[in-house]
Amino acid sequence: MSDRRGRGGVLTELELLWAEHLSAPFPDLGSVGRVTDTELPYLDAAVAGFVSSYLADGLLDAAAVAGMDRSRHELRAAVAALRGEAAVSFGRLLRMTDLILGDD
Repeated sequence: MSDRRGRGGVLTELELLWAEHLSAPFPDLGSVGRVTDTELPYLDAAVAGFVSSYLADGLLDAAAVAGMDRSRHELRAAVAALRGEAAVSFGRLLRMTDLILGDD
């Protein structure tokens, strides 16, 4: 399980990134609709669900941690393929994933 207890600085950064993500419109993806096998709007929604659960509950169960870890590969590919605000948006999701999984 990923647990946020005792990670004050990480939590503050995560909360700030989450607020930015919630306030930003979904970015224009240009011609890139998917990377690997996942459509980018679905990837955004899946990772946002993990982040929201983590912030609400303070931890993620093993299945959610595994899902976030799988999403990390797709997020990296998305950031590499996208430009502009889309790259920023998916980069923010990647950073939140790294913070939650402890790779900060």
